[in-house]
Amino acid sequence: MRIQMERIAFLIIPDWQKNGRTQNQSFDGVGNTGAYVIIHQLRRAGVEVGFCTVETADEFDVVCISLTSSFDVLSLCKELRFNKKWRRGVRKFRTICGGAGLKNPFPLLEYVDRFWFGRCDKEAVQWVTDKHYEHPSIMDWDNPRECVVNQAECLYPDEVQTGKGLWREQFIGCPNKCGFCFYSWTHRNIQQNEHFMLQVNPTEMEIDLKNWDVLTAETIQAHVTVGLDGVSGRIRLAINKRITDDMLLELIERHNRAVYDKVGAEKRYRLQLYNISGYETETMADFAILADTLRRAANTAKAKVDCVIHTTPLSPEPLTPLAWSAAPFRTPFGSLRGQTIVQTSTFEAFHNKFNTSDWQQFMQLVLTRYSDKYSTLLDNILFNPKLKALKTSEKLSFVEHHFDIGDLLREYDTEERLPHWPMAYAYTPIEKLKKIRKSIRRRLYADK
Repeated sequence: MRIQMERIAFLIIPDWQKNGRTQNQSFDGVGNTGAYVIIHQLRRAGVEVGFCTVETADEFDVVCISLTSSFDVLSLCKELRFNKKWRRGVRKFRTICGGAGLKNPFPLLEYVDRFWFGRCDKEAVQWVTDKHYEHPSIMDWDNPRECVVNQAECLYPDEVQTGKGLWREQFIGCPNKCGFCFYSWTHRNIQQNEHFMLQVNPTEMEIDLKNWDVLTAETIQAHVTVGLDGVSGRIRLAINKRITDDMLLELIERHNRAVYDKVGAEKRYRLQLYNISGYETETMADFAILADTLRRAANTAKAKVDCVIHTTPLSPEPLTPLAWSAAPFRTPFGSLRGQTIVQTSTFEAFHNKFNTSDWQQFMQLVLTRYSDKYSTLLDNILFNPKLKALKTSEKLSFVEHHFDIGDLLREYDTEERLPHWPMAYAYTPIEKLKKIRKSIRRRLYADK
């Protein structure tokens, strides 16, 4: 057995909204499957792995940071910004970082020594234990460079113990390749079955809209979630989400028939449509088309269904065709939270009161398109109590009036270097992504 010379731990990042992520100091609250896959490889190789907090990190030699989302990055920056023990040149421990939340390394250069982009299915032991290990997916803090987002060759072969139980991988990526989707463009698709469907639990199911053959009395669950991702067929088709308005109507009607065939008009079921707003050329006319489609569906509904529209502002993600897109700053959905679109005795469609706010998305945009130019803006987001106390619309006005946010919001030419340029290559050639971006742009602006 190899003699372990270094003490290794995964960092427990405090939750962005709360004081602590979990009571038992694990990753259970956010799943953190990727971190557990790394831990699984290390322990199988005889390497001991523990957990640490920001304050106990100096008890270890190597601190691994797993970023599950942009909010982990915000939390980390907030915790470490004025922490003397984590300053470069002061800390003695080595820090390495990766995960789905790592899209732009520049906000974290002061706190992280080495970054890993993409999957780490076979390389974890070398990546964690060898500080000189070289790989196309590694970037050192003092040598920013273009990196490859590492891909999996197959589904992860082992069953992995996570904080939530045993996990076994069922699929990677998605075959649909919608223009906005960071996950599908950074993960080569591998799956074992024809349908891209997630059975969340015995009462919930998440389906791809085209797989509506599962909407039958025999298979339907009480709560169904579908990715809509655009308010009108014009928008959806332009960004490669191949759902026409007639297809959306048919989906809602199929859902209603399946519910009625199963329970009649006794119980209420829920259909949740995940939506994205803020695409280039989007207007209120596009919103009117969605409302009209929902009213048409209400006219034929027999079963009792709550149709919830959950909307998130667009995020121009790295290595997607929309990476060069202009980013939205104010979308209509902030003021539409909780409002009813149509209501009958059997069918009610309404905007989710928990819609992602424009401010939440803007905070993530600051990280995605971060450069040193925005260090003061990030400090204000993290520490300014007056800004924190403002309402969403007031926060947007504050940053608009006090900072030059043009490079965060503007459209980028496909020949420009994007702010998150170290995340440079995945499995799709960058020139192909540029061609798709140009095609999407032509379709969006065709009638404008």
